[in-house]
Amino acid sequence: MRRTRNWQLSVLILACLLLTPFTPKADTLHLTAVYWPPYAGPTLPEQGAAVYVIKKALSAMGHEVKVDFYGAGRASKLVGKSGSKYLGYLPVYEYQNSDFVFSKPVATSPIGLVEMKLHPLSWLEMDDLRNFTLGVGPQVLGIPEVSPWLESDKQPKREATSDLQNIRMVATARVDGAVMDMNVAEYLLKSDSLPGVSSKLQFGRRLLAEPSLFVAFQRSEEGRLWLDILNQGLNTLDTQALLDAYWRELNN
Repeated sequence: MRRTRNWQLSVLILACLLLTPFTPKADTLHLTAVYWPPYAGPTLPEQGAAVYVIKKALSAMGHEVKVDFYGAGRASKLVGKSGSKYLGYLPVYEYQNSDFVFSKPVATSPIGLVEMKLHPLSWLEMDDLRNFTLGVGPQVLGIPEVSPWLESDKQPKREATSDLQNIRMVATARVDGAVMDMNVAEYLLKSDSLPGVSSKLQFGRRLLAEPSLFVAFQRSEEGRLWLDILNQGLNTLDTQALLDAYWRELNN
């Protein structure tokens, strides 16, 4: 009888363990990030707008986040590496990939055109832009809403290695406009990296697209767990209000 009771107790304990949800190994989520101000950067307030939103979301769930910055290729490779402490990377546009799962949006990325103030681009539809040569940076080529149009041979374009180079190509009339994120463009035009350029350029009134930015999580049990925690935290926030407040503070 005693052996039967002990066996029943062991089965009960095992069942409880199996039904107990998996919890994070620590209260701190480790992420990698690509330097892309004002969304992410080690010297920005709160390490950037996207990181700020993530911190707020995880704080609402009782957790913290630590973000380390790497080059674009290394940021994603570290997350995909087995046994890595990094479980996600940001900021990223959503794309088809079997290695990562994507969070709810952490920021909105308004995509439009940097142009000369004296020669603004006139267009109604994206096909109208075939009359102009456009500068294209590495970030926007990964946006599903605009990449098919940009990759078409019908659209004259010149590829830039960075957002700074993209803006300089407009300022020196090597291209008619530059396809860029509005917040990135406005941040760079106000920075010390482009002296004398901001007075010549402006961001066009019309947007080409307004995609979202995400955190890409490792497709593992722990990665999915932190994905759920972040998403739950994001659900408690007014993300746009947080971003609007961040932009106001940054621009003051």
